[in-house]
Amino acid sequence: MATYTNMEMELWRELQDFAEKASGERKTRVAACLVWPSGRKVFGANRLLDGHGLTEQEITDRVRPKFYDAMKCGEPDAIDKAIELGLDLGDAKLYSLLFPCPRCAEKIAKTGIRTIVALHHRTNHNGNFDNPLEDSRKMFDSVGIQYDIGEPDGR
Repeated sequence: MATYTNMEMELWRELQDFAEKASGERKTRVAACLVWPSGRKVFGANRLLDGHGLTEQEITDRVRPKFYDAMKCGEPDAIDKAIELGLDLGDAKLYSLLFPCPRCAEKIAKTGIRTIVALHHRTNHNGNFDNPLEDSRKMFDSVGIQYDIGEPDGR
């Protein structure tokens, strides 16, 4: 298990609170935050895209792939907000409650972000890994992004 500074512990609490509020009734509570050396923070959370076209039943059932195609993850949400604000992503560190999926890793790899810290591995409800973390790791390794996952990799 990683050791975090007091600032990071507070950030994890903020992220968990933000994810809970942003997620509403959804089971998945995911959020990410970009943090600059100045202390500036930009938060992002998983959310359904506007005009997603899903029925309530498809949302409830998380129908694949339609549900995932309609979802914007926390990392891209934070990145898009920072870009809209004109902020330099190369100076930011990305904190995420879950290690980014390959789709998010691809977006992150194009931004200039150099460091990612994730609190947890991405698992599904039965405890198995639900996405190939190796794909995300390979993507980050290929562009020189450093990453740390707080919990040990027990696979």
